Amino acid sequence: MAGAPPAVTFAAAEPGGRARAGSGGSEPRADGPYGAGAGAAAGLRGNVAFERRGPGGTGRMQLRWVDAPRAVLVVKKPGDEACTLALEDLARGLLARGLSVHVEPAVLRELAEREAAEEAWGEAEAEAAAATSLRGRVRSWQEGACPRALHELVDLVVTMGGDGTLLYASHLFNREMPPCLAFSGGTLGFLTSYSLRNVEAHVDRALAGLDAPVLLRHRLQCTTFTTDGQKTNDIAYRHPILNEVLIERGPAVAAADFEIFIDGVYFSNVVADGVMVATPTGSTAYSMSAGGSIAHPEMPAMLLTPVCPFSLSFRPLVLPWTSEVEIKVSEASRCAPVVSFDGRNRRQLAVGDSVVIQSSPYPLPNVIRETATEDWGRSIKEALNWNQRIVQRKHSGKAPTTAKF
Repeated sequence: MAGAPPAVTFAAAEPGGRARAGSGGSEPRADGPYGAGAGAAAGLRGNVAFERRGPGGTGRMQLRWVDAPRAVLVVKKPGDEACTLALEDLARGLLARGLSVHVEPAVLRELAEREAAEEAWGEAEAEAAAATSLRGRVRSWQEGACPRALHELVDLVVTMGGDGTLLYASHLFNREMPPCLAFSGGTLGFLTSYSLRNVEAHVDRALAGLDAPVLLRHRLQCTTFTTDGQKTNDIAYRHPILNEVLIERGPAVAAADFEIFIDGVYFSNVVADGVMVATPTGSTAYSMSAGGSIAHPEMPAMLLTPVCPFSLSFRPLVLPWTSEVEIKVSEASRCAPVVSFDGRNRRQLAVGDSVVIQSSPYPLPNVIRETATEDWGRSIKEALNWNQRIVQRKHSGKAPTTAKF
């Protein structure tokens, strides 16, 4: 796409829907998730106003385009027919409006194969396919060479699939990530606010900046150090982590032994199958299955959760978002554990290696349907059946006696 990408402004809206524009040079709140002095535009293209107005600071963050968006990246679940059809319809609509559409190389091949199969059905089918063909109109990049500056090529990201598709899209952006709409085409759909029905209408509203609340999902960054203290060329440092960093024993039969340091201070040893550091977004994933707390996605915190610890008293911890957590493979460990990042890029560690986890300055701007609390509350109740129980019948007999004090 020629020229510089449009700037994006996230403004905090008043409870009544009135938008308050963010000022370009303002500093974030002292308790903001990106730390003092990070600047209002930390990790985002354009300006972000962290101040929220309304009772209890619950004003909504709203998406506002400074310049008209020009390019959309669509990431879809592989081999899913419903997602493919939705992508084709959306791409045709966006191209008709003069926007450029980008997809991954594998998706571009899939679209070409579908069109080739339609053309092989007969002359009439070939003419119909040619009339709506996306060949030569949808853009991509060379296989295995995703642009490091992808955030400068596209203005909006659309994912079609499940939560894993959103996680995958997050890994495509090693720095700033454009605003993202997530459409549910998977099984659980905890992080996907929209259904595949009326995809183009929802995308149009986001492109127009109409009623587009934004949730800034915190991400982590991670660095591994070898026994001699040398930093490895770790993919997790270049690609922010949306859910969790997990260090676990892998195929070994023995538990691993870890030393945990928080902000450079030795905190504790843990003998366990593993230990993880999760974001609030990741609190409803593996961390929750391991007994960790469920955290509101806007909460500036990281969660330290053990996996099957060899101790009854090691309870999960909630730490400040500004913390630096180091997990070192102890010299006493009976196995060489494995580290993974959002379940991807598994890497073997050796005794004495360390993994240092910090907050990332590059959040994922997630365009949601309502407020963060409404979207999150609906997800934990519908997807996780949180606090679902049989409704207690009203007492039909004599009213219970009120105790007197």
